[in-house]
Amino acid sequence: YTIEVVRCEATGVCATVTAGPSNVGMEMIKSKPMQKDYAFVGKVAHPVTGEIYDSKIIMAGSNSWHLNGCTSSGACASGDFIRVK
Repeated sequence: YTIEVVRCEATGVCATVTAGPSNVGMEMIKSKPMQKDYAFVGKVAHPVTGEIYDSKIIMAGSNSWHLNGCTSSGACASGDFIRVK
């Protein structure tokens, strides 16, 4: 999946699926991320399934973010997002 991340009015940051086998055009950020300690927390849609996860977003490096979280039904997932230049 390719995700375009930009600043936006609605949540402060928008992450839109721009390429992949499904959900192209889907907005992944579903709530305004709030800073908590060294991370941001908020609701993020999974790019494959569209399920909403209560997620923690951590900057893993200058060009990468690590996300982990769980749905309200207890399904959990994690993954890394790497900047494409």
